[in-house]
Amino acid sequence: MNHSHLRTVYESGGTYATVYLEGRTPSADAETQLRLRWSELRDQLSESGAEESLLESIDAIILVDEPTEVHTDGRTIVANSQGVLLDEHWDAALGDGDAAHYGDVPELGAYLRQESRQFDVVLVIAGQDGAAVRELSVTPDRERIENEPVHVTGDNDEDINKPRRGAYSHNQIRRRVDEIIKDNARSVADFVDRLITDHASDALVLAGEVQGRTAVKAELSARAEEMLHEISEGGDEDEGAEEAIDVAIRT
Repeated sequence: MNHSHLRTVYESGGTYATVYLEGRTPSADAETQLRLRWSELRDQLSESGAEESLLESIDAIILVDEPTEVHTDGRTIVANSQGVLLDEHWDAALGDGDAAHYGDVPELGAYLRQESRQFDVVLVIAGQDGAAVRELSVTPDRERIENEPVHVTGDNDEDINKPRRGAYSHNQIRRRVDEIIKDNARSVADFVDRLITDHASDALVLAGEVQGRTAVKAELSARAEEMLHEISEGGDEDEGAEEAIDVAIRT
């Protein structure tokens, strides 16, 4: 697993508050439940000596306007006097449940045990009009947890398939289409680079239509290329694509 993002946590120094919130079943009273759960943990941290400013920085992560994601996905949060240093999803499948710790080092044992059980992947299914991008976590027993895909395109909203009439030559039309494809690919590559940087992903899987895939690959950063696994199968409308990608990720 890629744990390089934890270096800044440990190098920050000071006294740390570590909070674990387990993921729970979605419910209509998720906000109330979450407030009660955090209130209990907050009191524990306060009694252990945590400053109010530190606790307020965690408030901003947990007590959000839309609490469903925090309630259902769970959270591992680490903060010190500088603010929140770590904010990650956490699966309490090991039975650790909610917990709070305050001490000279962050209590990341449960988080690291979970991390060692999963492989985090950014999956890109590319086309000429951009790409569908989603994040997946694959466990050793081949269970797959994935977020909803995000469709990423460039700033140009011109349809590359729209018929062009008038004084445009074939070469002019071709050049314009290529420009749009390149713009879309650049936006996809930038989006992917932010994901793998912010979430410390382990692998990048690129699949989809040939021209779109080639365009995206050409725009990837050096870091993204280092973790790239390209799959020749797969396209947005290819019924066999998902199965091929699934096999490639899990093997």
